[in-house]
Amino acid sequence: MEQSHTVLFLYIDGKIRVFCKKNDEIIPLREQGIEAFALDDKLIGGDFWTWWRRKAGFIEGDKTDFCFIYDTFDSRLLLDSTKDNKISPFWSVEGIRYLFEKCNIATILHSANDIQIPFGKDPKKSCFTNLEFSLGIKSDVASAPETSIKEVKKEQESQTKHTTETEMERLLKEMYENRPSNQSR
Repeated sequence: MEQSHTVLFLYIDGKIRVFCKKNDEIIPLREQGIEAFALDDKLIGGDFWTWWRRKAGFIEGDKTDFCFIYDTFDSRLLLDSTKDNKISPFWSVEGIRYLFEKCNIATILHSANDIQIPFGKDPKKSCFTNLEFSLGIKSDVASAPETSIKEVKKEQESQTKHTTETEMERLLKEMYENRPSNQSR
């Protein structure tokens, strides 16, 4: 039976974290309670994709909605079947912002169509995604003065307040609000 997999792969500082939409929840995938590990970590058998397929129940031919976010490109991150995945019906800028806030990530996210979006306080690090965004922000935020970054963030926050909560934002909020306090991020 064909399944649908809605997944965000977050690869920062040589560690990968995986967030999956399952039913009405966004859940981080863990192995023995650990949420972030190297792509070749022995804990996951030395091969990230083999581990992920097993953990997620993925079978070739399943539908995918993948968002990849990475600070350093590693060819092991992308599957051939996802190379043309540029538009996501689920992963939105606002939802990614919410996830970054919960994970304490400050970065400038570069989309596949050269839109640069600052996340967090004082972002200096750059990350990249396979997705294309449509925000009308085309300036080079990474090299803009700090005041410009603050103005863009303020404008985005203002726009976000006037929009309704997306399904992903609602699920992420529920995940973190219902999370036991003794689990590590």
